[in-house]
Amino acid sequence: MSIRRIVRKLKLASGIHMLLKAAYLTRASPNIETTHHSIKTPSAPHQQHHLTQPSAEPNAYTRGTPLDQKRPTQHTGGERRATNMPSDMETFSYPHKTAEYSYRVPTPPRIVVPPPALNADALPEITVKALRSTNFLNSVNYNNLVTQNALLEWTYERRREAQMVIPYLYLGPMTAAKDERFLRGQSGQMIGGGGITMVLGVRQKHSFESKLMNGALRKAQELGIECQTVDLASNQDLIHNFPATTALINDHLGRVWESTGQIGKVLVFCESGNERSAGVVAAYLMETHTDVDFIKAMQLVQAQRFCANFDDAMKRLLQGYWDILRAQRQVADVAFDGGEAGNGVVSSTSRPKRSLQRDEDEDMDGIQQNDDAERFGGRTFAPFMDQPL
Repeated sequence: MSIRRIVRKLKLASGIHMLLKAAYLTRASPNIETTHHSIKTPSAPHQQHHLTQPSAEPNAYTRGTPLDQKRPTQHTGGERRATNMPSDMETFSYPHKTAEYSYRVPTPPRIVVPPPALNADALPEITVKALRSTNFLNSVNYNNLVTQNALLEWTYERRREAQMVIPYLYLGPMTAAKDERFLRGQSGQMIGGGGITMVLGVRQKHSFESKLMNGALRKAQELGIECQTVDLASNQDLIHNFPATTALINDHLGRVWESTGQIGKVLVFCESGNERSAGVVAAYLMETHTDVDFIKAMQLVQAQRFCANFDDAMKRLLQGYWDILRAQRQVADVAFDGGEAGNGVVSSTSRPKRSLQRDEDEDMDGIQQNDDAERFGGRTFAPFMDQPL
């Protein structure tokens, strides 16, 4: 073997050795710095006892260095920049700034529902005032609406039962709609006499749960209870169905009031009684009560049924429906000259149009106003007309 071949093999072996050493140091050495972040791992097994001990040097890079101690400087463009990033952030090696910026999808701000105020008896103090648009609402007693502190007295088993939200409206799961004793008013959960007079089921279109709900509806029909359903493709369909569900409830209560002189009771339910049916009840409270906005509606529902869950999408949906109700009420309260107050219809003849001529009162004292009549009054041709060739 020639000397050149030996030298060439030695160089190749040395190069391989250097590559292996560099790869080992990249994984094990605590002093290797990358372009964006410094990788921090123990350097060797014999240094394991130093990992939890802070170093005496201010810029030493050990795992035991406190977070408030200055980290090693990074060289970027000839400048020395100190980094105070937490240790868990420094372990990331992919190039992006995790401390200053966020790469999540932009979302609207979260709607926080604060807990209601408590009275002297440590009960949530929520008062409602109904719209006087229907006869049966005049006889509803809203005193002592919340009779218990659900936060302190709630038990897990109660999520399988229905709870009263207001004296004639109940919220619960599908199991409550199958409970014959509850539907007849014999379970002791009803306030006042009588049982449920109508059940309103909120279900998903073309799903297995909707088929299971048919059993609950058959039970109510066997007991002579009126049954109504709302089929939804998704939760976004709720905002289109809120007026219809409110009309179903009010129409039924109005018929019961006219025929018997008593207030009926409506059970609104879904599979769990915590999501879609809770949104329907909250929308009903907003639409039929003057002093209930979307925050107060969710507070009242959760004060009566503690397991009711309003996620961010449902909160924003109720907020959007509340904006619609506010706009409708503002339009209904406007009374124009020649129109009926509160009917929400704007007459075209009730409000005169503005005159094209300038009033003398509009001229400012001491200031010469040149209007279009003065500028274009002397012209003998009409603008924007085709001239013969």
